[in-house]
Amino acid sequence: MAERYAAENLTFSLSGSTLVENVSLSLSQGELVTLIGPNGAGKSTLLRLLTGYLKPTSGGCSLAGKALGQWDPQTLSRYRAVMRQQTQLGFDWHVEAVVGMGRAPWTRYPEPEIVREVMLLTGCMPLAGRRYHALSGGEQQRVALARALAQLWRGGTPRGWLDVDGPTW
Repeated sequence: MAERYAAENLTFSLSGSTLVENVSLSLSQGELVTLIGPNGAGKSTLLRLLTGYLKPTSGGCSLAGKALGQWDPQTLSRYRAVMRQQTQLGFDWHVEAVVGMGRAPWTRYPEPEIVREVMLLTGCMPLAGRRYHALSGGEQQRVALARALAQLWRGGTPRGWLDVDGPTW
């Protein structure tokens, strides 16, 4: 698969206001890009467009030459993970279970060795055994990052696209 993530002429308007106008980009796997701008500049809206959570007014996004909307959701989730600015869980699971949720596109039962590898990589091991809702906001963000990396974990490393909306900790 040619690992290119592309956006062409993305525009998004809501209630008569244009929030994102004519954005085009092409990214290679492993490339790190940072969006910087003041509050209300449209950074989160652009990320939601790039990940397919919002439909653009015009333009489009593709991964490996295929429009995001044409991907089977489970297959797409093996190549693209999204870490939102805030993650609200409707349940209070242990940290290991939340990180293990990232493996859902790959397996019904999370592999403990992958959960451990990702927790070590992200500094989550001191949080092991704790309940997600008992963590500080920064600790929850760290666990959310571990979950997203676990989703992309293949062959001892994350492979794919990770879109992060907001600070990681």
